[in-house]
Amino acid sequence: MNTDNSEDIAISPAGNVSEILDSIKARDPGFNEQQFLDRASTAFFKVQNAWCDRDMNKARAYISDNVLRRFSLQLEEHKRNKVANKLEELSLDNTSIMEANTDENFDTISVWMTATAKDYMVSAET
Repeated sequence: MNTDNSEDIAISPAGNVSEILDSIKARDPGFNEQQFLDRASTAFFKVQNAWCDRDMNKARAYISDNVLRRFSLQLEEHKRNKVANKLEELSLDNTSIMEANTDENFDTISVWMTATAKDYMVSAET
């Protein structure tokens, strides 16, 4: 029985992920799937920490312009409302490559992450 109110979700990668990753490795022998997942994990924690610090510029290297704008607007709203989002005991439980695409200009890899944390809002006045 699952007592933490989360759903157990079975996720499977898209069918041709291995083939595309092999293609990427053929063009870039330095590509390593585990190193890529480790970097994705680092990015995850940087973004979460920037959010809780209410300064998305700390995670600028890891987010797109649109995400920066959206998160910054949300944080401005938090500041106006004098609240802050806090995370405690944040852990990244699983990372896996779910999808990969390649074309003549870009390689795109999607990563599935599951994480747990105590997530709550606090008054930012104190």
